[in-house]
Amino acid sequence: MHDKPIFPAARPRASRRRTLAALGAGALTAVLAAGCSSPGSQSAAAGGGTPSSGAAASSCVSAATARATAAMAPMALATINQVNASAMRGKTFAVIALTSVPSTQEESVAMQQALAMAGAKLLIFSGQGLPDVITQDFQSAVTQHAAGIVTLGINPAVFPAAYAVSKAANIPVVAASTGEPQAPLTDGVGSLVTVDSAQIGALQADYALEHTGCKLHAAVIYTSASKNTLDQLNAVTAEVKSLCPASCSVDPVPGDIATFPTTMSGQVQTTLQHSPDINFLISTSDSFVPYVIQGRNALSSTVPVIGCTGTALDKAIAGDGETADVEWPPNTVLGYYFAGAVMSAAAGTPKSQTLPVRLVDSTNWGTSAADSAQYPELTGYQAAFKKAWGL
Repeated sequence: MHDKPIFPAARPRASRRRTLAALGAGALTAVLAAGCSSPGSQSAAAGGGTPSSGAAASSCVSAATARATAAMAPMALATINQVNASAMRGKTFAVIALTSVPSTQEESVAMQQALAMAGAKLLIFSGQGLPDVITQDFQSAVTQHAAGIVTLGINPAVFPAAYAVSKAANIPVVAASTGEPQAPLTDGVGSLVTVDSAQIGALQADYALEHTGCKLHAAVIYTSASKNTLDQLNAVTAEVKSLCPASCSVDPVPGDIATFPTTMSGQVQTTLQHSPDINFLISTSDSFVPYVIQGRNALSSTVPVIGCTGTALDKAIAGDGETADVEWPPNTVLGYYFAGAVMSAAAGTPKSQTLPVRLVDSTNWGTSAADSAQYPELTGYQAAFKKAWGL
């Protein structure tokens, strides 16, 4: 699943019961992250500390539990685009990832395999997190007569010059894994295929609210260098404010994308020491989870951690990690969805799609983090795609 490295230097913590300041994005953000526009000002979910009425608390727990429980159902395949794949025979496509990490590598290989079934070729590029390189990748794809381009984890609004290259050549682009399925289509983008970061944040909040009896005081680890993590923070805040406005609170903990491997643990320690009533740690990326756990354990704390994307699940299952996680679909399945999306775009019928996620903890994550164990319902997914593509 997608784990774009992301996190911060420790600093004195102000009261959690405060308003979130507007979050801006600098030059480093545009270079290294999947998105970097500011979400604007928003208020932290709550603060006040006034005990809620029994009725209000009961309503909060019921709503949060219902939402979390529904999200723990087995993951089924989302609708697969119908496309005449045989018409793609002999065509060349391209995939351009923000950076080359295991998740994007696996997705790219799966796309390559899926397109090969249709007799098509895939060019694989890595933007190395650099605007100039990403633009060059677009230019190379155009030069090699790509019939369609997929971008992985690249926010089109951040790299307009790159997408202008494909637009000028009249080559359709699918923006994948942006985290914003409802975002307006910018110039040069025909469709969006992605999980919903806001949905993930809301589910993390629901789980934490349920398991604290709606007496939640959460610290949310995020980075202003990633629009996805900002969207999750905002969604956690909104969900907590909606369900538990009087007695719950959210403490945003901003991270530094360049230094989190060496500073995250210390920052988590500082956060817990300065805010001892924190009873849940919410991580907006599983990349952060090992450092969050390390910082928590250094204080002999047992505050539960909930992550997302599913890549820290192996340690969780072994009993040395997060308490819960919101999983993305397997990278291999994502690759097939992206292949179908770019073929649809090349056929002149682009279609945006929101992909499913699943909430897991010890009650349903089983004994293995392997895709075959986590997603048994998706076994044989290739056959479903072949049928939808007329192969």
